[in-house]
Amino acid sequence: MAKYLAIILLAAIAFARPALGQQSMSAIDSLERLAETAPDTALPKVYYELSQMLRYTKPLKGISCAIKQIDLASMQGRPDYLALGYCALAASERNADMLGQSLEHYNEAFSLARQNNLVDLEASCYNSIGRVAIDLGLIDSAEYCVDRAIEIGKALRDSVVLADAYMNSGIIWRGKGRIQKAIRYLSMSCRLRTMLNSLSVEGLAPFWHLSDLYLENGEFSKAKEIINSQ
Repeated sequence: MAKYLAIILLAAIAFARPALGQQSMSAIDSLERLAETAPDTALPKVYYELSQMLRYTKPLKGISCAIKQIDLASMQGRPDYLALGYCALAASERNADMLGQSLEHYNEAFSLARQNNLVDLEASCYNSIGRVAIDLGLIDSAEYCVDRAIEIGKALRDSVVLADAYMNSGIIWRGKGRIQKAIRYLSMSCRLRTMLNSLSVEGLAPFWHLSDLYLENGEFSKAKEIINSQ
């Protein structure tokens, strides 16, 4: 019953955002056309944006775009886009269930971020490595990475980093059976995402996790309240 209701609630999110898919396809088409005409110096950014947009629906194509970005950034000597390229590659690999490769490439991005003092990207990598570690069942490693992301996010006052880190922390606590702690951290993530007014998949993710947790506990009214808040 709870699983059935979860499907209904997730469908409600989709129908509440009917234009998002169309907007995304239009943006992808525009970027693909731009990739054919843009100067080489602009292509790393174009391929990064393409990979990010394709990582959920067409992760293998996202991988291809990320590899192009990495090659261009390497040839042009641009460590920032090289690091971002490995992040984009790892993100698409995770969605293609290539978790080992994803973890390897997130670690590569992390090393580049640290070497080049890209502190915000370093924090993002901690979050991403932690999420893949959760997928792989490496909970101690995941917890360490998420704690570091929270630490850096607070220092930078970076709400996006903190929103992701609090969500990941909530997932970890849920896996440990510490439901109230899970609710606390997922709620903190939801509050930040509301403040950021994010309609992306990442922006909606903590609301899904929190509503799913309420559904699992049979708290259907609270689950519905979370969905309706978006």
